[in-house]
Amino acid sequence: MGILHYIGLKKSSRQLFSGLSLDEAVRLLVSSPHDFSTLIPYLGDVFIPTQKDLEKLISSEQENISRSLADTSEKRRARLKKTPVKPRRSRVYSYVYERSADVITEALLRAKGKCEGCGNNAPFERKTNKPLTLNYIILCRFQRVALTHIDNVLALSPNCHREMHDG
Repeated sequence: MGILHYIGLKKSSRQLFSGLSLDEAVRLLVSSPHDFSTLIPYLGDVFIPTQKDLEKLISSEQENISRSLADTSEKRRARLKKTPVKPRRSRVYSYVYERSADVITEALLRAKGKCEGCGNNAPFERKTNKPLTLNYIILCRFQRVALTHIDNVLALSPNCHREMHDG
């Protein structure tokens, strides 16, 4: 039985999913104006899409890790026996800010290969753009959208970059 059987389409629609993989067909169903969410899980475990907000996903993961760390190794190992080897794939929606490459480049060149957080040399050298070996971070925590200006940018080592974000 195929996808058409599950969604109740008739013979006239037979070629609708012709030549498509299951993933492609499910993507079409997900993007349809009709709600097929109750049917999609029955099409197989190859692709079970869910829509999640990136911040919520990260927050949920951190909470789950904290709970797991607080638990005993025996309880974690018991849960691991029931955990699917293949992770579930989710669709995540996120917004990004497109920053000025010139501002970023000026900050990286200003740093001259030294982290502007700890002052140490950059820990590695990129194969391309060799002097640009540091990450950058946009400062200004009090605004919803930090302005992309040379005075608002630091060139940081990966460790300092992580420290700025996570504390």
